[in-house]
Amino acid sequence: MPSFTTKAVVLKNYSYKDTDKIYTLLSEDKGKIFGIGKGVRKVSSRRGGNLDTLNLIDIQLNEHKSGQNYITEVKTIKSFRKIKEDLALSKQAFYIVELVNKFVDQDENVKSVFDLLIASLENLQNGNGATSLKVNKYEIKLMHLLGYQPPKKLLMKWKELIEKKNYVEADNLIKDFVSEILQENLKSLELS
Repeated sequence: MPSFTTKAVVLKNYSYKDTDKIYTLLSEDKGKIFGIGKGVRKVSSRRGGNLDTLNLIDIQLNEHKSGQNYITEVKTIKSFRKIKEDLALSKQAFYIVELVNKFVDQDENVKSVFDLLIASLENLQNGNGATSLKVNKYEIKLMHLLGYQPPKKLLMKWKELIEKKNYVEADNLIKDFVSEILQENLKSLELS
């Protein structure tokens, strides 16, 4: 079984079998990948906490002959604790990672998206300024990186709303644009 090590952000996880979970990760050098964490749902698991959603981690995976990746080692680099302790920040951060999960395909090398995700989570973690404005800037940059450049007219309207400090309407304008591209609403926006 060949193994590889990479730096990644945990985007999502779901239960698999009795004690396992499958993790969706955005890797620095391999794009979006999936890994099975054997036994992570056991109380005695040492890896489970390191694999929390939003964590930036160093991870080693073994590629099985079936093509599935099994997580063998994991170390937390940054847990973004301040975000996780604040409900409003958590909602925004979960929205950010859900966007990445929806837009990036498996094994697509997107180093620029990885770097943008880390910078945006750091920006949320550090506070200072309107959170919705930070997320809007992330959305605009992400759409640009993925080839969905927002129309100039939309960006001009957004800037006009920001100058008037009408952050809610500005946020709705960008969210509507993103939802239109995705053709669906995101679950993280439904959190209250």
